[in-house]
Amino acid sequence: MKFLSFILLFLALNSVVAQPAEDNFQFTHGPYLQEMTQTGVTIIFTTNNPALSWIQITDNKGKNRNYYDISHGMKQANNTFNSIRIDGLLPASSYCYSIFSAEIKKFEPYSVIYGDTIQQGKFQFSTLNKSADKVTIIETSDIHGNNEKLEKLLRQTSIETADLVIYGGDMIDYFAKEDQPFYGFLDKSVELFAKEKPIFYTRGNHETRGRYSRDLFRYFPRQDNRYYYCFKQGPAFFIVLDSGEDKEDAHPVYANLNNFDEYRTEQANWLKEIINSNDFKKAPIKIVVSHIPPLPNEKWHGPQDIFEKWVPILNQASIDLMLCGHTHQYAYLPAGSGPCKFPIIIGSNQSAMRIEITKKNIDATIFDTSSTLIDHVVINK
Repeated sequence: MKFLSFILLFLALNSVVAQPAEDNFQFTHGPYLQEMTQTGVTIIFTTNNPALSWIQITDNKGKNRNYYDISHGMKQANNTFNSIRIDGLLPASSYCYSIFSAEIKKFEPYSVIYGDTIQQGKFQFSTLNKSADKVTIIETSDIHGNNEKLEKLLRQTSIETADLVIYGGDMIDYFAKEDQPFYGFLDKSVELFAKEKPIFYTRGNHETRGRYSRDLFRYFPRQDNRYYYCFKQGPAFFIVLDSGEDKEDAHPVYANLNNFDEYRTEQANWLKEIINSNDFKKAPIKIVVSHIPPLPNEKWHGPQDIFEKWVPILNQASIDLMLCGHTHQYAYLPAGSGPCKFPIIIGSNQSAMRIEITKKNIDATIFDTSSTLIDHVVINK
C-alpha cells in the first residue's frame, strides 16, 4: 500500500500538465469607419488580448497625430474592443491612418507591463463634403448573415468607386452570439471597403432580437446616442430612421421587452424638428432611409404605425426618395401611386442599389446577385 502511495505521489509531482499556448497578439476585427462627419470619424477595431490602443492620423502635409479613447482623464486600456473618436479634422479633406495596439501583459496598481506593439495601415478616408456636386451611394439590406451574397451584391455595384455605403437593416438574423455582427457582415465589409469608406447603418427588426441585441450600438456608435440621425453629403440630405419591430409591443414573442410604439412617436417629434431646419430646407435632394416601409393596411402592426406617425410629416417635407427593405420583394412605388407623396424603392433580400445623386436628379440602378439589372429608376427634380 505504501509502495502504491509512493507511485501515485511520484506521478503527481512529475506529471506534465499541458498549458494552452498563448495566442500571438493580433488584430481580430476591423478597422471600419463609423459616424463620418465633416470634421470627424469613429474607427473601430479589436484585438485578441487586452491592450492600450490608438490611431495615428496623417494629414496631407505629412503631419502625424495620435488619438486614444480617453474618458474622465484616462486612456482606456486593458480592453479588446476599441472605438476611437477622431475630431478636429477639416471638411472635404483626405487623411491616412494606422491602428496601433500595445499588449498589456500585467496590469497591477503600480506595475503595468507591456508586451508586443502591433500596427496595421496605412489606410485612407475623406471627411464629408457638403459642397460636392454629386454623391454616389450603395444601399443594400436583408443580407441575414450571408457573406457570399453580400460580396456578390457589393461587387455588382462597383463599390470601389462609391462614396459611402448604407446598410438598410436585417444584416443578421438576430444577435444571439457575441461578435455576430463581425462574422455576419462586418468582416466581409472590412475586406471589401469599410476600412476606407464609411458605413451608415439602419437597424432592422431582426437586429432587435437576441440576448446581445442591446449591445449592437457599440458596433455603430453615435455621439448623440441614437440609432436615428441625419447627415448631408454633397447635394443630398439623408434622414435615417429606426423602424423598430414589425409586430405589436405586446406580442408574446417579445416577452414584454419592447417599447417601439413610443419610440416611433419620439422619432416623429424629432422628424418635425429636422424638416424645419435650415440645412434640410436648403438641401437640393432629400432622402429618407427606413428598414420597414410605410405600408398602410398591412397585416403587421409596425408598417401601419410607421405610416400613421411618419408619413403625414414626410408628405409635407418634399422628400425626393425613400429607401426601404424588409419585405424581401423588390418594388418601386412612384410618388402619388399611393398615399405617399414621395417615391419609395423597396430593396429585396437579393438586391443592391447604386445611386448617383446630383442637384438635378437621382439615378438608381438596382442589381441582383447574378448581375442582372432589376430596375433603373431616374427621378428628376
